[in-house]
Amino acid sequence: MSCHDIGHGLNTVSIKVLELYDEGKIDFTIAKDLLCTIERGVHWCDGNEYEAVECLEGCRCGRCLVETEDLHSIQEETTVERNEIFKILDNKEDRIFLDGVCEKCLKEICEKYNLSLRK
Repeated sequence: MSCHDIGHGLNTVSIKVLELYDEGKIDFTIAKDLLCTIERGVHWCDGNEYEAVECLEGCRCGRCLVETEDLHSIQEETTVERNEIFKILDNKEDRIFLDGVCEKCLKEICEKYNLSLRK
């Protein structure tokens, strides 16, 4: 059984990281590194990583952190093989939170990993 409290609690820290990023007080690389660290922090209490970054869901690209409601799923909208998705989502350079990406990032991921969009 998972401990949901740690994920929800760490999500408040993720919200603060995004506030600091939006205010220009920390740069993109630092914001993304902190979000990755926050996600991993849930393992101290058998939590769920996605809960620690829930604040991104449905409103920010999980790769470039731009605010948008027009998000796309790499898993659902591309020809990525099921066993290959984590190589993309967890790649340090491309690190994607929650599989929701903006159109620009979707195109870049498709080009980089030689994926096609599903019709």
